[in-house]
This record gives sequence, C-alpha cells and structure tokens, in this order.
Amino acid sequence: MLQWLDWLRIIACAFIVLQSFLSHHPPNRFGKVVALVLRRFLAEPMNAARFLCREIEGCGLYGVCIFETNKHENSMKPTSRNFTPFLICVILTAGLLSKHCFSAPTSTTATISWDAVTQDTLGNLEADPVYYNIYCDTYPGFTPSETNFLAATTGTSYQHTDSRLSDSQVHLFYTVTVVDMWGNTSELSTRVGEVDFVFAKAKIFLQGRYQADTDDMATTLEDGGNIPLTSPYSEAPRTVTSIPADVTDWVLVQLRSTYNGATVSQQSVFLKADGSLVEPDGTAENIGLVNVVNGNYYVVLRHQNHLAVMSAAAQALSRTSAALYDFSTGNAKFYGSGGATLLEENVYGMWSGDINQDGQITTTDYTLWYNSARAGDSGYQITDVNGDGQVTTSDYTIWYNNARAGASSAVP
Repeated sequence: MLQWLDWLRIIACAFIVLQSFLSHHPPNRFGKVVALVLRRFLAEPMNAARFLCREIEGCGLYGVCIFETNKHENSMKPTSRNFTPFLICVILTAGLLSKHCFSAPTSTTATISWDAVTQDTLGNLEADPVYYNIYCDTYPGFTPSETNFLAATTGTSYQHTDSRLSDSQVHLFYTVTVVDMWGNTSELSTRVGEVDFVFAKAKIFLQGRYQADTDDMATTLEDGGNIPLTSPYSEAPRTVTSIPADVTDWVLVQLRSTYNGATVSQQSVFLKADGSLVEPDGTAENIGLVNVVNGNYYVVLRHQNHLAVMSAAAQALSRTSAALYDFSTGNAKFYGSGGATLLEENVYGMWSGDINQDGQITTTDYTLWYNSARAGDSGYQITDVNGDGQVTTSDYTIWYNNARAGASSAVP
C-alpha cells in the first residue's frame, strides 16, 4: 500500500505538473490531461509517485527541452516573397496551390508546417496530446511572448491570414515551440519568414555618450522622453510603439559583401547603454538583416552625429545564430586606420562630431552646431553631439577636440 508520504508526493507533484500545463494551454484541455493522469495511476498505483517525480525530474520544472526536433531542410526554391526553411516552413498560398508553391504578392495567407514530435530526448514515445505553439512578428530575432503568440495546435501545420502578408514593406517571421502534456516546453524551432535573412550581433560605444566612471553610455535622451518612435534613418524606416528601457539612441546597421561594395541589407535598431544592439523589444540582440543569405559580410554601424565604423574583416553570418562582434575591445576591430577613438584604457568607440555625415569632422559641422546653439535648440537634435538634450558649448568642445585630431571615418 502507498504510505502517507507517497500520497503527499503524488499530490504535490500533480499540482506542479497541472499548474505548469495550465500555464501553457486553455482550460478546455484540462479534462483530457486529468483522464490521462488518472489512467496511469489506476494502472500502476504502487508506482504513481515514482512516475510523476521521474517525469518532473527528467524533464525539468523550468522549461528544459525534452523533445527531438529532427531539423531538416526541404528543397523549396524561392522565386518571390518566399524562403528556404529548416525545422518549419512557410508556404504563401492563394487558393489551392501545391506544397512547393507560393502566393502572388497580393496574397494574405501563409501556411506554416513542421515535423511532428513523437519522442522525448531519451527516445521514449511522447504521450498525446502534444501541442505546438506558433509565434509571429515582423523581425526575425523577436522574443516569443504573449504579444506575438499566434496560435496553438495539435496538428503539424497552420494557415495564417494577415493583411501584412501583402505589404511589400513588411515581412512576417515565425517560430514554433512544442509543449507536452505536462507543460514542458521545447527550445524554439529555427526561424523562418517571407524573405531570406541573417543574424548579426555587435557591441559599440558612442564617444559623445560614453561615461568612463560607469563604463557605459548615458540615456539622457530616453530619460527625457526625447528619442523619437520613428528611426531617423530614412534608408531603413522603422517605427515602434514605445522606446525600450536603457536605450541610448537609434543606430543603423548595414551589411556589405565587400569592403568597398554597396550596402546589401540594413536595419534601424536600438543601442543600449551597455553598447549592445537590440531589436524593438529591447532584449533580442540577434539583429535580423533581410534579403541576404548565409555568407560573409562586413558590418557597418552608423549614428547620426558620429563617424561611421566597419568591421575589420568580413564576418560569417547565418540565419541560425550570430557570434558577438565587439568593436569596443580594440582598435584592430575597426576597418582601416584611425577609424576608432580611445574612450578609456582598452575601450574604443565611434568618434563624435560628424553632424553632416560626410565622414569628416570639419568646420562644416561647426557651422551647423553654431546655428543650432544660437537658435536655442533642445530635445532630439543632430547637433547635440553628447546627447544631453541641449545644444551647448559642451558639444562644441567635443567637436573642437576631434576636429583638431583630424578624425575621419575609415569606411570606404
């Protein structure tokens, strides 16, 4: 017979499992789970406690992956607003199209499909039900949340209808997680979307915002509510509904296939106080650059009143992950000679004072600052080179010192 301690363990474990399950699934699925649990208990009453505790201990209570994902790559070849997927694939459809077709640009429907998960990581069969949570957003590196949760299903495909799918200026991206009957969640699937993309990850400091005493950058503009919701870079338009916490400013990320070649992809992103580049959610550091495939690219960073910088060499970028490229760690991280300024010992950053963005710090920039200062400009101003929300002699001092040093961008 079961001892009182066994029953206590059963009750406690059952509560944890069902609580975890209900946090991932609607209440109307509760009955099916209860039935499965009771059926297992009635069949093996003496092993009930061991069963529950083994399931919890083996799978983990904190979202540890217990699923085999069996990533694969299919042979779909994009010729329009399409992409080549790995674990999951998206097929834009308009009416009855075959599996490897895609829609015309006017389509507003996408079909997402994936491999069924039937085993845990130990090779044991997964008991039904197994649920697939689908998430969707407008940039590849988004962080799945309630905001971008799309649907949950027990099937291996989902048809998504969204007017944004017909907008050539907006691209949707998807990822899927698997949830078993106990509420354990797998890792995220490979990201897929309407267009090809790669991820880049970088760290940079702006001279005008850098604070050597705290080894980070000031967020005065954000603190004063002065950072605009729309990026100042018209070549990569982007608008958000709110500014994430701890943001210094907008920056522009660009990719080049060769050191002196044309820009092949670009995106407006946020620069945080610690130097990391993030997507609009303020946490995703994998920056998605669209309409490019896996390959080697030079990474260019621009800010509206600092000299542009570029990685010293082409970096291997892919759609699955990104290695951090930390510009701040050394002068050798920057392309060319003199492209970076020393902020403090062993910390490098972008020169401040290139107000007209011509790649040099000259009297032309001074004239722009002078006129703005005389006008009493404040708030979000390109002439505010130290980012304190005011155009004053503090900005002039930075310009003067950098102009005398002959600072110029080394980006071709």
